[in-house]
Amino acid sequence: MCNRWRRNGRAESPKENSPGQAQRRPGLNVPEFPSPERAAQSLSIKLRMCLNAGMSADQQPASTQTSIAFLGYREFDDGEAYRGAILVTDEWSKPLEFRCTAPVRPTQLQRTLYGKSLRPPILTELIGAPLISSVREKPQLILIADEAYFDVRHKVSVPVIRVARSNGSKSKALLIQSASGKFAQVEIEAHLKFAADLDSAGERLRDLFGRWDLTEPFQRLAEGLQYVHDERVLES
Repeated sequence: MCNRWRRNGRAESPKENSPGQAQRRPGLNVPEFPSPERAAQSLSIKLRMCLNAGMSADQQPASTQTSIAFLGYREFDDGEAYRGAILVTDEWSKPLEFRCTAPVRPTQLQRTLYGKSLRPPILTELIGAPLISSVREKPQLILIADEAYFDVRHKVSVPVIRVARSNGSKSKALLIQSASGKFAQVEIEAHLKFAADLDSAGERLRDLFGRWDLTEPFQRLAEGLQYVHDERVLES
C-alpha cells in the first residue's frame, strides 16, 4: 500500500474511512501526513526531558523567568530519518529544558511525490508544533536556524525568528552586531506574514547578543540530537 508513514522504521497504515466520510477514488493515492492532532499525540507520549536527571518532566516546576527556545533538527541514516529537538534556555543561555522526537522516516514514495516541499510539513506538523506544545518552560521567543521552520509561526503566539551567521545572501534579513564585540554579526529574519516579529524581538535579541552568541545553542542542540540518535533513544 502507498498511503503509509514510517516511524521508527515501522510502516503505519491510516484507518479506513468511517461511514459518512468521502471515499478515495481508485488508483494511486498521494501519501498523506498524519493529522497534526495524531502527530502531536504520538510524539508527546515519547518525548523525554533530558536535563535534571532524577526528576520527570511532570515533577519539574515551570519557571517564571523569561525563556528562549531554540528549535532545530538533524537528518540521520543518510537522510532517511529526521529528528527534531527544542532547547529552552534562560536569558544567559543556561539550559532549562531539552526535548527531542523519535525518528520520522518518510517513505521513498512520499519523498518522490512531495519533492522539495517535504521538509516544511515534517518540521512544522510532526516536529516543531508538538515540541513547542510539550515544553513546560513556555518560551517568550522562538529562534530557528532553518527557514523551513518558519511555518511553525502559524501555530504559536510568540515571535519566531531565524538567526544565522551573515553571509550576505539574504537581502531582507536584518544584520545585528554584538554590542560587546565578542561575536561575529548575525542576520535575523521573521516570517513574511509576521514581519512585526522583528520589531517586537529585535531589541531583545540585540541585548542578548551582547552577552552570548545567539547561534551557539544550535550547536548544543545538534550535538544533543547526535547523542540521542547514537544511543537509539526513543527507538524500540
